[in-house]
Amino acid sequence: MYSLFVLFIISVSMSDMYNIEAAKIIHCNSPSWSKSNGIADLQKSVENCFKIADKEHIKSIALPSIGSGNAGWPKQLAAETILRAIERYFQTIMASSIKNVYFVLYDQDSVDIYTSELKKLLEHSYD
Repeated sequence: MYSLFVLFIISVSMSDMYNIEAAKIIHCNSPSWSKSNGIADLQKSVENCFKIADKEHIKSIALPSIGSGNAGWPKQLAAETILRAIERYFQTIMASSIKNVYFVLYDQDSVDIYTSELKKLLEHSYD
């Protein structure tokens, strides 16, 4: 029997995984691109993923480009928002169990965008 639950925007939930290399999976409900406070909600969703991972002492986290699929986010804006949210998360906490962040991207366009945005972020952090 399956249990059904509602996962509100910016909320996250964690469950155990079986038959794959990951021990846990974090579920989030991506905000829609058309929503007026979508950027803030996407940032909060990412932050909440990292908070629950830290709470569970997770050492590695892998993220898709949250929102850039069915939620309709432009890939560029999703990448900028997600990367800035990750940067801000690590700037505001005292310590984290998370040592590795991976991006699960399904097309070359997304890989190129994340590579470019990550490069910009790193260049900016050394200014």
